[in-house]
Amino acid sequence: MIYSRYLLSIAFVGLIFLSGCTVNLTMWTITVNNVSVSENICFVRISSSSASSWGDDELGSSEIISPGDSRSFNEFEGLVDLKIEGCDGTITQNFEIRLDEDLSFDWVGL
Repeated sequence: MIYSRYLLSIAFVGLIFLSGCTVNLTMWTITVNNVSVSENICFVRISSSSASSWGDDELGSSEIISPGDSRSFNEFEGLVDLKIEGCDGTITQNFEIRLDEDLSFDWVGL
């Protein structure tokens, strides 16, 4: 029974491939600009709007975005949430951003 389901799954994928159906995997760029006077950005989190948690920090453990600097992130098309956290604890959140073009966000801090 499992073997026949496996074969059926392979056949279905093959039919999709042969029919010319494509999956849209367009990537877009989200740029975070730190336009604050003196505050560094320590955390940037980008997640699918349907996700139940924010996920990992896009900057990693050692990177920051200093005032006057920018950092770009590539993400797949769809609805995303964006959370930017300053090193002083200031948080900005944007929900259900339609990512169907390159976008830029200015972070002003406090």
